[in-house]
Amino acid sequence: MQPLDKISDIMFRSFFLTADKITKYIYRISNGAIGHQQASFRILLLSTIGRKSGLVRTHSLLYVRVDEGLVVVASNGGNDQHPQWYLNLLKNPHVQIQVGRKRFDVFAQVEESTKREVLWKKLQREWPYYNRYQEGTSRIFPIILFSMRKLISTADGGDLENVIVW
Repeated sequence: MQPLDKISDIMFRSFFLTADKITKYIYRISNGAIGHQQASFRILLLSTIGRKSGLVRTHSLLYVRVDEGLVVVASNGGNDQHPQWYLNLLKNPHVQIQVGRKRFDVFAQVEESTKREVLWKKLQREWPYYNRYQEGTSRIFPIILFSMRKLISTADGGDLENVIVW
C-alpha cells in the first residue's frame, strides 16, 4: 500500500467510525424515526452484551432483508480483526436489534451454509464498498442472520409450528 493510499484508507475508516456514532445518536434520540433509511440503504441498531465487560454495546449496521430475517456482515471496515460486536454475539447470540421504531429480541446465527454466498452477493449489491473492504484483508467476513421466531397454534389446535414474524 502506498503512503497516500494508507492516508486515504485511514480517513475513510475515520469517516465511517464518526458516521456510526452520529447515526447511533440520531437513531436513539428520534426513537428510530431518523437514521433507519439512509439514501438507498437501511440501517439497524444492534445491541450486544460485552463478553468481557457485561455492558450493553450498540452499533449501527447496514442490513438487507431476506425471507428468513435480516442479514448483516461483520466487515469491520475491512480491518484484519473481527469487529467486537461480532465477538460479543458469538459468546451470546441472543441480541436486540432496533429497526426503525421497532425493537426485537432476536437470535444471531453465523451463516456458514451454501446460502452464505447468496447473502454475500446481496450485501455487496447493497453496499459496493464491501468489495473494497474484502480486497484489503485475507479475513473472510462473517455473514450474520438475525431471526425472530414465534410459536403459534396450528389450525387444528394441535402441534405448534415455528414461523418468522417481522
